[in-house]
Amino acid sequence: MRAAAAIAAALLLAGCGSTPGEVSLETARPDRDDPRLLVVSGIHGACDRLLSLEAEETASEVRLRWPVRTSRGSCTDEGIHAVGEVRLAAPLGDRVVRDATTGEPLTAP
Repeated sequence: MRAAAAIAAALLLAGCGSTPGEVSLETARPDRDDPRLLVVSGIHGACDRLLSLEAEETASEVRLRWPVRTSRGSCTDEGIHAVGEVRLAAPLGDRVVRDATTGEPLTAP
């Protein structure tokens, strides 16, 4: 019984057979009707479960990150296009939008 509990705890701590990763971000643009909303696109793997988009804001830029949990096992090696939204604390204005991982600017489509 104690061994089963230890195995269950180890699986929970290990993310239940999944590993963290990120969507490869491509574009970001402000929503037409809401200047605080960014529409973001990117590519992720077939075994990825998308988590919430994250935004770090400063006076001069917005850095975006889109985490995923990737399941272990056999997956196809295809990229899947995803579109999501993230609400900013303040309107985008003249700030530059960047990929938080690469530092590269994200352009509007």
